[in-house]
Amino acid sequence: MRRFGLITGIIAGVAAALTAGLIFTPATAETPPVPNYLSEISAIRNEGLQGSLVMDHLSWLADVYGPRPHGSPGLLAASDWAMKRVTEWGLANVHREYFKVGEGWRMEKSVIRMTEPQPMQIIGYPMGWTPGTDGLVTAEVVNAVLTTPADFDAWRGKLKGKIVLIQTARAIEPITLPLTHRYDDEQIAMMRDETPNAQQWLAGERPDGKTWAKGDALGFDGPTGSDADNRWIDELVAFLKAEGVVAVIERGSDQTTRSAVSRFEMMPMKTQRIDGGTMFTPSSRPGMDNEHRLLPWVVIAVEQYNRMVRILDKGVPVKIELDIGVTWYPEPEQGSGFNTLADLPGSDKADEIVLIGAHLDSAHAGSGATDNASGVAVVMEAMRILKRLDLKPRRTIRMALWGAEEVGLQGSRAYVVEHYGDPFGDQPLKPDAAKVSLYFNLDSGAGAVRGIFARNNLAAIPTLTQWIAPLHDLGVDVVAPRGTLSMSDGTFVTGGSDHLYFDMAGIPGLELIQDRLDYFSRTYHSNMDYLDRAPKADVVQQAVVLAVLAYQAAMADELLPRRAPVPRRAAP
Repeated sequence: MRRFGLITGIIAGVAAALTAGLIFTPATAETPPVPNYLSEISAIRNEGLQGSLVMDHLSWLADVYGPRPHGSPGLLAASDWAMKRVTEWGLANVHREYFKVGEGWRMEKSVIRMTEPQPMQIIGYPMGWTPGTDGLVTAEVVNAVLTTPADFDAWRGKLKGKIVLIQTARAIEPITLPLTHRYDDEQIAMMRDETPNAQQWLAGERPDGKTWAKGDALGFDGPTGSDADNRWIDELVAFLKAEGVVAVIERGSDQTTRSAVSRFEMMPMKTQRIDGGTMFTPSSRPGMDNEHRLLPWVVIAVEQYNRMVRILDKGVPVKIELDIGVTWYPEPEQGSGFNTLADLPGSDKADEIVLIGAHLDSAHAGSGATDNASGVAVVMEAMRILKRLDLKPRRTIRMALWGAEEVGLQGSRAYVVEHYGDPFGDQPLKPDAAKVSLYFNLDSGAGAVRGIFARNNLAAIPTLTQWIAPLHDLGVDVVAPRGTLSMSDGTFVTGGSDHLYFDMAGIPGLELIQDRLDYFSRTYHSNMDYLDRAPKADVVQQAVVLAVLAYQAAMADELLPRRAPVPRRAAP
């Protein structure tokens, strides 16, 4: 397993090795000749490894402007800062493009304290896009476990003025699984050579023969929840509001283990979500009049939740002080969503585009450092490196910082529909779709890049294999033929990240394979998503890799090969 430090004297050595043909390339693909711009690649590596500013970008985005929920002042300030910085670097066509999503939301404060039978300061945060309390409220607590409409009768008339614990206690399991993940050689080989059948994974099967668990216990899955989940939440909230409940408290999902990578990545590695004050806070659905539709809904530390359940089981009353402050931001006429864009103009092929991007918005409980300020910082740093070296790419390299990814990939969808056509529509795609070579997406945490998911674009594998050759010494070893899956309901993508709409429009939408570190065990949508979870060496490596890949894509004689068109699917 490699360590990703800043390697002294590496530039000259890798150039010599490339020239001598000594660097390993996968045997599964015929590799084209080494490119003739190794001196430019060496300069990119030198600037990126020795003069990196990526952690400064990350600190501004996460420490100063985080968190960045959709429609919040923090998100707009982060976009303003990014536009100012890339303008100072000399990038062109710096602008925002707006689209409709719904109201914005920001958490202002979350003060939770048990006052009886003993004082206890509680660690907790509201779910996104849920209302706050009307100032400080004090109320008795009841443990009313409501999982089906049949449970309503047992609690009807008993909940007025109460704070409801909505779940049972959950056992705290000892930590027995790895908390930090880096790919080993066997797993890299598995991605290259032994990718499981994609249709099995669409059906929910796993290599270990088990099936994936369904979401949170309450089905409160936000914009990707099923219609049945959302109908149940509507019914549950309507009952609680009619009964006069003050607030709802939960302790998060029953799911304590999960895939160490993405569950759509087709890899059987598992990690353990840690407790100890780390909470994973989901969101409701923006744009649905949530301020009036929902209740104050709070997730607290499971250990403190369990303590209150045990006290109540003894017949001892529990009281809580609760002060949840949130602000709602009505959607302006131009739309509350926006994408932030900038170009490094091309030369003889300037009308052709190489896109690199990451989503700028974040969840609300932490600072949004690994999801996804690190991705944004890497994209910006790659652009800075290329501009500072005054390289003259043949194609235009475009930076895209997407909005509203966390509420349904809506920024990338809006961009694709506006510029290239609706992948789900019945009209032909626009001519400009044929002028985009590819889109590289960063949205897998702060770990080092290990390769590229080709997404079954087998024709592109030889070219992608050539492009990673100057990066093998930095741990970039694999082009995986298939990779992550996308889930669609026939109208929207319901699982994945911002590369998927490009992929559906026939544009190669490529996600970089990254070591996930403690992304799924600790930081993903949690109150612990801070810059400290983003190792400098990994983030520096990401930016170098992205800059080298983008430059090669922009200099290639031809656009990256595409898959044959796939007939569009109607909604089921």
